[in-house]
Amino acid sequence: MNGIRAPRVIRYVLVACACLGVIFLFLLATASANTALFARSYNLLLVLNFTMVAVLMGLVGYQLLRLRKQHKAGVFGSRLAARLVLFFALIAVLPGALLYIVSWQFLGNSIESWFDVRVDRALEGGLNLARGALDYPLKEVTNKATQLALTLQEAEPASVSSRLNRASEQAGIYEATLFSSSGGVLAVAGISGSTLTPEPPPAQALRKARLQQTYSAIEQIPEQGRVLRVVVPVNGADPLEPLRFLQVIEPVPKQLQQDLEKVEAGYRDYQEISFSRAALKRLYALTLTLTLLLALLSALGLAVLLSEQFSRPLGLLAEGTRAVAQGDFSRRHPVQSRDELGVLTESFNTMTAQLAEAQQKEEENRKAIETTRAYLESVLANLSAGNAGCRRWPHSPTSSPRASAAGATASGSVRRRCRCPTRHGFS
Repeated sequence: MNGIRAPRVIRYVLVACACLGVIFLFLLATASANTALFARSYNLLLVLNFTMVAVLMGLVGYQLLRLRKQHKAGVFGSRLAARLVLFFALIAVLPGALLYIVSWQFLGNSIESWFDVRVDRALEGGLNLARGALDYPLKEVTNKATQLALTLQEAEPASVSSRLNRASEQAGIYEATLFSSSGGVLAVAGISGSTLTPEPPPAQALRKARLQQTYSAIEQIPEQGRVLRVVVPVNGADPLEPLRFLQVIEPVPKQLQQDLEKVEAGYRDYQEISFSRAALKRLYALTLTLTLLLALLSALGLAVLLSEQFSRPLGLLAEGTRAVAQGDFSRRHPVQSRDELGVLTESFNTMTAQLAEAQQKEEENRKAIETTRAYLESVLANLSAGNAGCRRWPHSPTSSPRASAAGATASGSVRRRCRCPTRHGFS
């Protein structure tokens, strides 16, 4: 075996899923804060985040199952890898769980504080104050309309239009329109410049005017915005004369109108959020839970990868040690780091290189010894054959003491020239 090592595809997929999870979480948080984006893409982002969580759970489960199989198979380094995974998991899970609990409590208290009774009363007070700022202008417009109606009561039908223009200019009225009992326009005056198309009064205003009541309200007109509308009855000098209606319109000042719209929009948003308080808490809790799951699963996956990365050099060294014990000194392992494991791997490579060199030298010496031994055996065999011949022919010239001395001298000369060491078993 080559130690434990995660496939390269798993490492790439794990890193890619972690990065995509961070991006999807950022988009989910952005959608939670943006109402328009939330309505369009929140469900899609939620599905994508759950998909990333499922993929990470599958990858981490596969890695843990693979590590368990290696541990059962007795792969060298699997125990160390399992212990490192446990340590990394504790380092990631315990602070993450603590942060999750604290964030959950803080989130719940924060959302509840948004809907405090004091906040609700303050918003209602601000809205009433903004609307109350229009009560005084509305009363002034009502008084102007009442005075103008009294002026028109005394006017002749032929001079109604001129008198309406003159009275409107004197009072500084924006738009004044005299309607017949059937709703037809009798006369229009004012400084609005829109005398050709006066705004008709609503049906509710006409009903109140027929009952000799004054209608006054703050209304929203599409082209003019927020205005003050007052409708009063105009009685004729003759009781038999048909009833007429006078409508006076004054625009609300722009600054006051903008402030009122802001207050109303804030109060409306507050009421909408208040109605969806439980849904809002579930939404933020779900986002927080997804964040925790993505962070923990990414940490566990990276913990398995790092533990395998740390334990793999030890597995390679163990395999090389077994090979050295069996006499194989050719193993060399690449140095992949500059830490202590890298130094240990480099030392192992140096040791195996020295052992291989020593083995090669020993083999060369053994071959040299075998060659020398064969040569000496050949020389001694020849000398033994010569001595035997001399003994068979005693009258031979070489059988004389002088010849024997010469043979002994030659044999000693051969021995000194060979100089065979006695430690190898030769004398």
